[in-house]
Amino acid sequence: MTPASFLRAFRRGSLWLDGAAGRHRYGILPQHAMLTAHGVAGDLVARRWVAVQKQQEVRVLHPPGAGAGVAHAGKFARLVSEALEEGTVVELQPWNASAMWHSLRAVTVGSTAVDFEVSWVEAAADVNEQKKQNLRLRARTGCAWSDFDHDIAGGFFVSNETSHPKLARKLAMELRTSDRLKVHTYADAEGAIGCILRALAMVPQLEGGGPLQCTAGSVQNPAGGVPRVLVHIQKGQAEAVDQGSGGDVPNNNDFIAYPPGASADEEVVRRFSTSVRAHLSFGQAIVMECRGPVAVRRAMIALASARDRCAEFEVSWVDGYAKPGSPSTFRALRVRAIQGGTWEDFNTTNFSSSFLLRPKDEKAASVKDLAEKIRHEFKTRGCIAVHVRLNENGIINNVVKAFASLPVYQCQPAVCIPSFGWSSVGDHSGTKVKSLRFFARRRQNLTKK
Repeated sequence: MTPASFLRAFRRGSLWLDGAAGRHRYGILPQHAMLTAHGVAGDLVARRWVAVQKQQEVRVLHPPGAGAGVAHAGKFARLVSEALEEGTVVELQPWNASAMWHSLRAVTVGSTAVDFEVSWVEAAADVNEQKKQNLRLRARTGCAWSDFDHDIAGGFFVSNETSHPKLARKLAMELRTSDRLKVHTYADAEGAIGCILRALAMVPQLEGGGPLQCTAGSVQNPAGGVPRVLVHIQKGQAEAVDQGSGGDVPNNNDFIAYPPGASADEEVVRRFSTSVRAHLSFGQAIVMECRGPVAVRRAMIALASARDRCAEFEVSWVDGYAKPGSPSTFRALRVRAIQGGTWEDFNTTNFSSSFLLRPKDEKAASVKDLAEKIRHEFKTRGCIAVHVRLNENGIINNVVKAFASLPVYQCQPAVCIPSFGWSSVGDHSGTKVKSLRFFARRRQNLTKK
């Protein structure tokens, strides 16, 4: 490479040097008159080469917590800014609202805007052997401030009182029809900034896909008031994961089954159940989109009817099928089931170690209450058993909806095994009625390929 071509590549920003070439060029640059005359040799070239060399490097920095002094916070923000300017990817793991505030503040006070993504990661178990989820924020240098959109009009304002599950649901719904969104709050609103980061991490759990792609910046108030923190949001790309033998990830070999609704006759229901059992017995995964209590109940009955080996399923919310040209988008439950262990092995489970939940009233057994109870039991015991009378379509529907809604309540998705049993009617007569039983446990963390 001649000095002239080096200079042209440098000015275009297309200069790429590996470690050896970078050291060689950096060593001879100060000796060449042309490059020295153009101000290329020296610190600027060194910074550009270091940025290229460190493009894949990730530097972990630890944000201050509550009570951090001005000097400590300023030093942290300066470290983040310097690392970003060098082209390093900065990783932060804030563990509370104060650390979240320091993290987002640090990426909005640099020389450029900052691109970042935020996700939930499972921290090490504490002294009580309970695992907690922490946020992981990864940031890199973004656009110049002159190219950053400072307009907050049309964005969602977040206050200290905003609930992050509600904000996450709102963002998830808006992203179904919009490619870009923006949220903003006051720069000194610690609770609101924590709410924004938690909600951004939660949206992919609700909708699927990879972490949201975000750009953060600061907006000054022309009237001299408190500045705003503005975050632009785009959908993330789905990430490849290694699921092992199960999980709620679609596969080209999955069999698509269609649960019959309320108007289907008995023969259609029988063929549906037989087809599900047959494909499960061949080791093929089953995917079903359920809309309505009757379809959900029939899907669960078909899975509970599996022979020799039980069925394991996961459930999530998806946009339901709509006819072409339809202006409405309906939400549906997507169930993906795989063949599990033998019934003999399943029946050796120590069910006494799990809490037994018996919802008996559809109004009392709301989706929110059920999801909260399941989340609590997952946190304390790691599993739960739910028994519902087989003729209670509404309650069965709410139970399955609650399993699908667990990510909203910062809980890992559930792996469920449905089976049949008997329950007393509760009038002291000793009469037994058939029931549908769910044994659920937390899904283990996914390992990226």
